[in-house]
Amino acid sequence: TSGTGWSYDSSTCTLILNGAHITELAPNDLIKFKNFDDVGNIYGIYCIGDLNIINTGTNTIDIRDASLDKSKGLKIYGNLTVTGSGKLTLAGLVRGIEGNDLTVKENVELECISSKETEYTNYSGRGISIYGAVIVSDKAHLIGRANRGNENTGIFLLGSMSIESDAMVSAFAMYGSAGGNIKGFDALNANIEVNGKLIVESGNAGDKRYGSGIFLMNSNLKVLGTGSVEVRAGNPGPTSGFGVYGVNAIDGGSITIDGGGFLASGGSGAIYPSSTPVTITEPPVYYEISENKDGSNPTIYTSAEDWATVNGKFGNIKYIKATTIYDVYVNDVQVTRLNSHDVLGDGTVSYEVANGANPATLRLNNASFAGDLKLSEPTSIILTGENAVGDIHTKGELKLGGSGELTLNGSLEGTDTKVIVEGQAKLITSRDITIKELINNSSIENNAKLTIADSISGSGD
Repeated sequence: TSGTGWSYDSSTCTLILNGAHITELAPNDLIKFKNFDDVGNIYGIYCIGDLNIINTGTNTIDIRDASLDKSKGLKIYGNLTVTGSGKLTLAGLVRGIEGNDLTVKENVELECISSKETEYTNYSGRGISIYGAVIVSDKAHLIGRANRGNENTGIFLLGSMSIESDAMVSAFAMYGSAGGNIKGFDALNANIEVNGKLIVESGNAGDKRYGSGIFLMNSNLKVLGTGSVEVRAGNPGPTSGFGVYGVNAIDGGSITIDGGGFLASGGSGAIYPSSTPVTITEPPVYYEISENKDGSNPTIYTSAEDWATVNGKFGNIKYIKATTIYDVYVNDVQVTRLNSHDVLGDGTVSYEVANGANPATLRLNNASFAGDLKLSEPTSIILTGENAVGDIHTKGELKLGGSGELTLNGSLEGTDTKVIVEGQAKLITSRDITIKELINNSSIENNAKLTIADSISGSGD
């Protein structure tokens, strides 16, 4: 079975998408509904049983304009696995996706949307609604987005979620004009473990309505050593007696930081109840709290002992940040666990801490700045595109790799300034420099003194 941009293999329950843009409804008269309640909705895809989706390029299943009825981009009774690359968008007026277990992996971005961005829909919408286990791994990115509906939830989870080290999950909820309650991420009887990145944003609440970035009802949020969580909520209504909180943890909800990074802010408070402690089993070494939602004029703590004096006493606190800091600076910006995935905020620099036999890794992707790089240990710099920096200060051996080039406009300084250039990497410098190795197809452009300390294998200029 196939159509424009898609094909389906029934023997493996695999849907292959490559350039598919589907806006038509699945015919309800041909669907054998599993539950009677499903009859009142319409669907882009309705599936009973497991389904594998292999995505290539940009694909959309968007039925928001097909009908004014309650529509769901994909409804599944079974396990859904999405792999491949590129981006897949699933969109309906009340659900982007609804189902049981969900696995997203490899290098694919899956965005699930409820309601429209500019036109109000009088339905309560969820971008993602899962009643089971969610696993996001490799370099995959899962996005739940609720736009202009009545009560809006970016992601609803009844079960568990695991975000692995290089993966990312984002949840966004927009204020609906009817003034319904709003939740970026709504977790009910759930366990959430974050080794990668979790970003949650919710807009302003309607009058006499409440809002939460993350709503933890009898649910546990655990941020592990390589993980980070950023939660930002909007403001309450003008006469509302209800709050808008970064994290709302009720009926046994808990927050644990096991070496990762955590940031929460909200117009009424960072955390509710304000007595909810942030349990820290492997302490970060840097904390900020502020009575301002934007984090301005913070009080800073640099020890677990000092943090213990304020932990769980967040009455007027609208901004909380707890993170690990590293003795690494990029253009005068210190690298932390929270900003390590995007150090400068423009997608050009990321940092990965040393892990076992693997050295610390700094990735430069068309990064150009006049400031310096300060590295505290042996580091591998992976280059993509054209990059330029000022001085490099290093306390260990420096390895350049990747397919890009690095222009060193300043000097190379440190206790061990030897450099290895490998792969397709190219180093351009006008200063004296010592090269330990030049291997494969790497190259050097040098207008000063070049010392070869070890060996050359490949080509050099």
